[in-house]
Amino acid sequence: MITGDIVDPSKGSSFKALYENAMEFIKNSGIPWAWTGGSNVQGLTREQMLRIDQAYSYENSWSGYKWENADSSFTEEQTGWFTGRIPIMANNTEMLSVYLFDSEHWQCADGVNMPGHNCIGSDAISWYTEQQVAYSHHLSKRDILFMHRPIQRSYT
Repeated sequence: MITGDIVDPSKGSSFKALYENAMEFIKNSGIPWAWTGGSNVQGLTREQMLRIDQAYSYENSWSGYKWENADSSFTEEQTGWFTGRIPIMANNTEMLSVYLFDSEHWQCADGVNMPGHNCIGSDAISWYTEQQVAYSHHLSKRDILFMHRPIQRSYT
């Protein structure tokens, strides 16, 4: 699980080459990964960042993966491109889910004049609630959640 910046966000023009260089060891080791997206990169959209990640090693990247999400009414633009749910299976049964949240939703603090960094948008929270209702299997407190910016940092 990669929850931070892989490349200096100010290096937008050379992001792809720097990203591939940084991820080479992980890719060559055959280790699957999921990335929460890190900070916004100058000159790239969140979708472009995700597509670079997925194109670099499609067979190993689980970034932005939304298992069984076809019935959701939320788009990637609403939840964040790196927001996703990965089921952990045992004997063809889902045991738990790993959730990733793209915490680069810039609209969180618009109009409220609150201190701190960007956060997870309300659409992503609604999507998470929808996922919990559909896939919790009446089990509570069994899922794992990762995000780029921890909650305690959002308002400091």
